[in-house]
Amino acid sequence: VLYTSGSTGKPKGVMIPHEALTNFLLQMADIPGFGEDDTLLAVTTFCFDIAGLELYLPLIKGAKYYICSTEKKKDIEKLKKEIQRVKPTVMQATPATWMALNLVGWRNEEHVKILCGGEALPKKLRKYFMESHSEVWNMFGPTETTIWSTMKRIEEGEEITIGKPMANTQVYILNKNNMPVPVGVPGELYIGGTGLSRGYYNREDLTKERFIANPFIVGAKMYKTGDVAKWTSNGEINFIGRADNQVKIHGFRIELSEIETRMNEYDQIEQSAVIVSERDGNRQLKAFFVGKNKDTNQKVDLKQLRTYLKNNLPVYMMPNLFVQIDMLPITPNGKINRLELGKYKEHSKDNEKETETKNKPVETIDLKQIQATLLEFWKMIIGNDDIQINDGFFEAGGDSILAVLIVEKIKEYYKCDIKVTHLFEYSNIANLSEFIAEELSKENKLVSVKNSMKAQAEQKEEDELDAYEDCVAIIGLSCQFPGAKNADEFWDNLINNRECANRLTKEQLIEMNIPKGLIENKRFVPIRLSIEGKELFDNEFFSISPKDAENMNPQMRLLLENSWKAVEDAGYVSKTIPNTGVYMSSSNNSYLTSGGMQNDGLIDSSESYVKWLMSQTGTVPTMISYRLGFTGPSFAVHSNCSSALVGLSLAYQNIKAGEIDYALVGASTIHSKNNAGYLYVPGMNFSKDGHIRAFDAKADGMIGGEGVAVIMLKNAKKAIKDHDHVYAMLKGITVSNDGTEKVGFYAPSIKGQSYAIEKMIEKTGINPETISYVEAHGTGTKLGDPIEFKALKKVYEKYTDKKQFCGIGSVKTNVGHLDTAAGLAGCIKLALSLKNRKIPATINYSEANPEINFEDSPFFMTNKVIELEESIRPARVSLSSFGIGGTNVHALLEEYKENEEKNLYSNNKCIIPVSAKNEERLNVYVKNIYEYLLTRQGESLDLQDIAYTLQTGREAMESRTIFCVNSIAELKEKMNLYLNGGQSVIDEAVDELLVNMQKIWMAGKPVDWDSLYTEQAKPKKVSLPTYPFEEKRFWKEEEEIKKQSTMTNSVAAKKVHYLLDENTSSFMQQSYTTRFTGEEFFLKDHVINNKLVLPGVVYIEMARAAGQDAIRGNIIGIKNVVWPRPITVEQPRDVRVILDNKHPNQLSYRIVTMENENEVVHSQGKLLYQDKATG
Repeated sequence: VLYTSGSTGKPKGVMIPHEALTNFLLQMADIPGFGEDDTLLAVTTFCFDIAGLELYLPLIKGAKYYICSTEKKKDIEKLKKEIQRVKPTVMQATPATWMALNLVGWRNEEHVKILCGGEALPKKLRKYFMESHSEVWNMFGPTETTIWSTMKRIEEGEEITIGKPMANTQVYILNKNNMPVPVGVPGELYIGGTGLSRGYYNREDLTKERFIANPFIVGAKMYKTGDVAKWTSNGEINFIGRADNQVKIHGFRIELSEIETRMNEYDQIEQSAVIVSERDGNRQLKAFFVGKNKDTNQKVDLKQLRTYLKNNLPVYMMPNLFVQIDMLPITPNGKINRLELGKYKEHSKDNEKETETKNKPVETIDLKQIQATLLEFWKMIIGNDDIQINDGFFEAGGDSILAVLIVEKIKEYYKCDIKVTHLFEYSNIANLSEFIAEELSKENKLVSVKNSMKAQAEQKEEDELDAYEDCVAIIGLSCQFPGAKNADEFWDNLINNRECANRLTKEQLIEMNIPKGLIENKRFVPIRLSIEGKELFDNEFFSISPKDAENMNPQMRLLLENSWKAVEDAGYVSKTIPNTGVYMSSSNNSYLTSGGMQNDGLIDSSESYVKWLMSQTGTVPTMISYRLGFTGPSFAVHSNCSSALVGLSLAYQNIKAGEIDYALVGASTIHSKNNAGYLYVPGMNFSKDGHIRAFDAKADGMIGGEGVAVIMLKNAKKAIKDHDHVYAMLKGITVSNDGTEKVGFYAPSIKGQSYAIEKMIEKTGINPETISYVEAHGTGTKLGDPIEFKALKKVYEKYTDKKQFCGIGSVKTNVGHLDTAAGLAGCIKLALSLKNRKIPATINYSEANPEINFEDSPFFMTNKVIELEESIRPARVSLSSFGIGGTNVHALLEEYKENEEKNLYSNNKCIIPVSAKNEERLNVYVKNIYEYLLTRQGESLDLQDIAYTLQTGREAMESRTIFCVNSIAELKEKMNLYLNGGQSVIDEAVDELLVNMQKIWMAGKPVDWDSLYTEQAKPKKVSLPTYPFEEKRFWKEEEEIKKQSTMTNSVAAKKVHYLLDENTSSFMQQSYTTRFTGEEFFLKDHVINNKLVLPGVVYIEMARAAGQDAIRGNIIGIKNVVWPRPITVEQPRDVRVILDNKHPNQLSYRIVTMENENEVVHSQGKLLYQDKATG
């Protein structure tokens, strides 16, 4: 039973049935949405009906639930900090609370889903919500229909409405005759449905009055809300106000007449009227009254009146302001004129002007002047001119929202550190003035030093952030390139001048069945630039069936795993960053298509359709978004060799526009066959001897290679503030196309390339003299390299006449030309170069191409490792990627030097949690971290950073272990013991908080790791080993594909109908057989009790199709259908349709399976048809 305000001064108990509450909670879990991964911060008082959502919704979903203390709820500054600490995903509050949070600077950086209700949502508050990019739901509903009854997601530019009814709820807007009103016409709001309460406890008279028969549903009732509303043209409800004397203040439903009843019972009051006064979006109760002794002009003692009302009314029904007047204004029809009362004794604008003139710096501390200033603030903000310096703030008409406004005003004026709690502690002007005077006295002693230091610190921070205004940070990356399974191995290959090609021996070629004549051909180049493990994939990690995994293009599988790794490398959990865009490029790949899908390209089975779908480039990014839970833009990008950097450009633009918070940019080039090399043909741009020689005199062509890479991006300023691990800053990126001004479609263009390069320099405003290195497209061709060099030279010489200050090179000499992934190979090389402040050498270089004159240019060839000079900070490098057809991209990357200053974490020991999907993977993960620590000996590793990254930047999984240590040496020691058979041990010799956290983690429950840190002492995220995926082989060789395709075509040729594989009739029996694999769309989407169950309609269609094929005519009816037993498909299963023609114009059918050689009937019935002879 929930109690709500009553018009006679007697609260009403609303009886809520379980069914109504259950319906409400299930709706909230569905839309707006709440699940087991959510966290709810409860800030509503338990006497408010909406607290029901906070109490029960987390319980039924198994989610996290934090109850905010009364102390924190009352102090809006503390509530703001509590939100920042807890980081709830969902929070419910009234508009007044959200407005107060806005006033103290909360901007929803935690991405809380906001539920706002209890009173009307002001436009001013909607504007604040939209500016903070918040997901906001406007909720409406009276207690009598169980908490909320309608809802609306608030969007920019749309009208503020209360939306549409929730599930199993009916809403009517009726005129005085209880007839529906047209769209746009106001009427009274009625609510019916499952959420309807049973009425008022022990108030049958009132129940009959408000819970009336529903004229639209026989036997049902509906609640007469007393609210006035109208329908909008799109079917939403526009709330107008009350038809009676009821209002909502700070979410509480209040009968004004109830307050008036209590006031009129006071022995010194003759008559009263209460209205709602609104100032700056804050609604207050204002009580007017006429005293009984009006003839003697005796004033009613307001303190005694307040004491009386406090004893007779709930605190939320207490008026803020009291005004004694001689007579209440009356309308012509004899009613109290409340509109006239609203105009009475309004706050004078002169006070405002007077205060504004005083709003200047305080030079001397004068107690009386402070009192006078505060008095003006109180009068202006409370709206009461009758205030004395000894009046309590709340007695003068203040409330918790006005308290925030007054404190903000005092802060702005006096520049002192005053909090809302001080207003409670020093509750009148006299006491508060003394406190402020004392604070100003302290401040004045240090003001010059403090101001100077503060200005310097703020300027330094602002200058640092301003320098990255137009930057996007690369905060995570993952890659697999020839000779490298990860970025560390890739960097090791580059810095050690390794050519990563695999030159096949004669024995290997013979084993691969390469013809002897080809092996002995002098033009045959047996070179391969492949990646290791391209056939491996952890399908169970992503909840993908083995069948689907095998059908997935390997490029999709690898991009999916590397996307996960890039997010972890950045120190994030994918499900906590939904507003992430995905931009993926993949090359032309004939996996699963070389044998042909079906005859004539026909798709006639769900498996064929899945294969076709999984080969589409557009499926790659959307699969990643689906599996990782991203809701930002997700699409494929393709411009041939420049694809990856075009994707990078799109991601850069979307982040800068504020449309997304993060982005994944990825690309892959994976061949469906393990190639054995190529036959060199002059003019085909492939290297004669299997070496790429960028910008070299002997350059004669490239070699195609394989690779997959993903990088993660974020707004640079936010990355710095969030202590992210930044590899490099993307300063700018531009895209152009050659157009028609070149010799042919396949040819490069100096003009097109130079335009992209120059546009980037102009856009960033960077002097080319500050660029230390250019990672060129550098394919190692005789014509392509000189054209690229001339384009660069042409642009740079417009800005400088300096010679040979900028290095040039190409990663293609190490790993080959990776087609769509080529740009990301160069990008990752540069990011690692800036991080390590070294530029790797470009190998296979002896002397310059005759068409290239390095000496007379800004460039020199980087044929050895270059250490970036310490004097050059920040270091800058640029990157080119040019696609066949003319799409050119040029990007500028800049070094980011992290601030070395660090606030220390208060505990001496750190908790290192590690988890995985199973024990075997957990051991591998611990081993990887242990080996990582061993290889980093001598490097400056920070234990706090490692702990924080593994705590907050990895998804918590089923199998877990934990290490509580005070040094990296101890961590290595404990990990070594664990790997040699030791068990996870909870360290009890630490403070209680750390002990409890260890226990909670090992019990498999979620841990609030952020509670260990304050914003000022938060460690940095660092790059650490990512999840060790299980390596299971999913690969179909060409012969297997052809064999399966032939078998599929054979089955397709026999197919009678998409639900009937073949006619298996014999002389004795007419029958049709189908094999269901569980991959069929109608089975995949029909899961009951975790089992795939054949839908009832499928049986009917199978019977109809079988009958139609048997009679070679039309089935005109079906009758007597029964389903004795369902068919479940846990593994491939044969199902038969058996027909029997015992009666004219009628076929009996039964649908059966075989179990232990016995026929099991699953459905049977009769098919009706018309004989052709009589038709």
